[in-house]
Amino acid sequence: MDEEERAFLSGILENPLDNAIRLIYADWLEEHDRPIQADYLRVECQMIAFRPEDIRYKLKRAYLITIGKALESDWIALISRVQIDNCPSQLNLNSNCPKRWEALKITESEKIRECEQCRRRVYFCSEVLDVDQMKRQGEVIAIDPRLQYGGSHSKPRPSRRERFRK
Repeated sequence: MDEEERAFLSGILENPLDNAIRLIYADWLEEHDRPIQADYLRVECQMIAFRPEDIRYKLKRAYLITIGKALESDWIALISRVQIDNCPSQLNLNSNCPKRWEALKITESEKIRECEQCRRRVYFCSEVLDVDQMKRQGEVIAIDPRLQYGGSHSKPRPSRRERFRK
């Protein structure tokens, strides 16, 4: 990673809601033969305009999941804008917890941030098994947007034939 890219990432981390920095960085990535990362950032910026139940959001998310498989999880952790999960303060409506990965204090690791309200560490999980394990341990997490996570997936779901054999 060169100095110019570090400056872009620093700008994104300091201003996580600013799409302009992300889009300029996407152009820079395109110019430096990294079109998948550029496309990922652009589509992620477009998704903000839609609600999660909107079909356009769902289509863009499916596209991000597909192209995101080629990207490093450390880079995804740096640029992601996702909700945090398993946070005890989420139940407290009066809490000042930001409840967003991008709003948390940056630490020594791309995949760990800290909530300045509760002083808890928040872990960015890029694998379903990590999500399940961290939740069982009571850790606060952010789930990689490339994961299709809807609950515990530690155990493989039985096939249709196996479910109806009994």
